[in-house]
Amino acid sequence: MQLIDVDHALDMDLILKLKEDTPFIISSSDLDFRIPVMINNMDGKLMMSAFFPKFRAGKRINMNLAAFNPLEKEDFFVIDERINNVHGYEIIEKLLKAPSCVMSNIDIFRGELSVYIRFHSSKMEDVSDLLSRYVVHGDHARVEYLGPTKGIQEMFERLNTDYGLSIVSYVLPLEDEEKEAAKELAATPFIGELKNDSIQKDRLETLIYFQKSRLNRHYSQMLIPVSEDNGIFEALIESKNVSEIRRVSNELHIPRFRYFFKLIKDMIEIDTFLPSSAMYDYYTEIFKLIQRADGHFYVKYISNYTQDVWKYL
Repeated sequence: MQLIDVDHALDMDLILKLKEDTPFIISSSDLDFRIPVMINNMDGKLMMSAFFPKFRAGKRINMNLAAFNPLEKEDFFVIDERINNVHGYEIIEKLLKAPSCVMSNIDIFRGELSVYIRFHSSKMEDVSDLLSRYVVHGDHARVEYLGPTKGIQEMFERLNTDYGLSIVSYVLPLEDEEKEAAKELAATPFIGELKNDSIQKDRLETLIYFQKSRLNRHYSQMLIPVSEDNGIFEALIESKNVSEIRRVSNELHIPRFRYFFKLIKDMIEIDTFLPSSAMYDYYTEIFKLIQRADGHFYVKYISNYTQDVWKYL
């Protein structure tokens, strides 16, 4: 099974605009390019990290970047700010806990913060109910788009146009205690997707897309159905190595967009899609982990995004 097989598995898109008035967002109102963002809860404070590519900073822009005390990385700057619109982010937290909902990315464009979410149409009622409770007054968030998806191919084309997109794929071994659960999942061909960046004691929230024609109706009890007819489930899987990579990436302010994975015997292959400006920092940390790791842990692909990736992922 290949990534192209799940292009429209999540068949709905939702785009939300959040009202936010941090100094950086206000200052970005004159910029004509998109800036990728990650939102994190740091010590009880809701924080925004904006990733400003250096090649943009080298051009004439109407912004004093130094005024925001940016953290300098190899190919980008990181600007951290505390979020003021806490109520606007309540709906994001609720949506990401809803069945099948996945955040594709967040960005800033001309002084506005946009959140892009994918989900399955069988959960439309759940999503609609959340929207009715949080965006009815439009004080904190409003709906920019709610409707059929254009698919993940189109999503990656958009991300590549907006920021420059790259892929880093790596293969790592499963721990002995992780292999039994993996064996249950691998009985039917599937592609997995990590839902978000949260980590619960090395357990990862995932979506599992099974090859429908070969789905066994007596599926594993670790699977929570999203749409049985379409072979879509949720599952908590355990991987200490994947959790460690995500933890280090979060701590070092390395942005990533989406993760997809598949199981190969006792190994897990992770395909990470991220801004091109963050590719060097990301694969550097993975190579550092390889040097410390015991077992068969290796990098498989490092590449800028092109249509050719659909031939081998």
